[in-house]
Amino acid sequence: MVASTALGFILRYSIGAAWGWEPLSFASTWSAFDIGPLRITGLWLWLIFAALALSLAMHFLLMNTKGIQNVKLSDGVFSVLAEEGLTTLAVFYNGEEDKFTLRGVKEWEEGVKWDRYMVDFTPEDILTDDYRAVGTEALVKAFTKLGLEDYLQRIEHLLREGRHHGIEFYYNRRLNIRVMYCKG
Repeated sequence: MVASTALGFILRYSIGAAWGWEPLSFASTWSAFDIGPLRITGLWLWLIFAALALSLAMHFLLMNTKGIQNVKLSDGVFSVLAEEGLTTLAVFYNGEEDKFTLRGVKEWEEGVKWDRYMVDFTPEDILTDDYRAVGTEALVKAFTKLGLEDYLQRIEHLLREGRHHGIEFYYNRRLNIRVMYCKG
């Protein structure tokens, strides 16, 4: 909204500078007035009011929907990661065989100082003494145990329909950081 208002100012005054400021006669309900170099019209005031009213309405309509802050740990892939004590979950799709492979891994400890990444450690470093990996069968059971079979099937459907070969999920429980990355 701010960018479009600024663009309107720029266009209006660029056109005025190029072709002149001779007034055009139009019937109007409110007359325009000037505040310094800005000319304020009734239409502008009405558009600003309408934009604020719509923003407020959208805020109240969406306030009760599930936002990033309100995502519960019991939702989706990240609940499987939390339940199984994993940090990474990957779903890979082989389109030629129509086959899915799931891989879950605990790759780091909760206390990793991520601000020191590529300073004190690199992707090749071992960040846990308790490295664990689980495969497709164990992860499907974990989804089933949490009642997320339909959720897993939806991920599989989206991968079948999309252009990606897989998707990876990363989770840091202590910082509640959740990242998804599509594999091309």
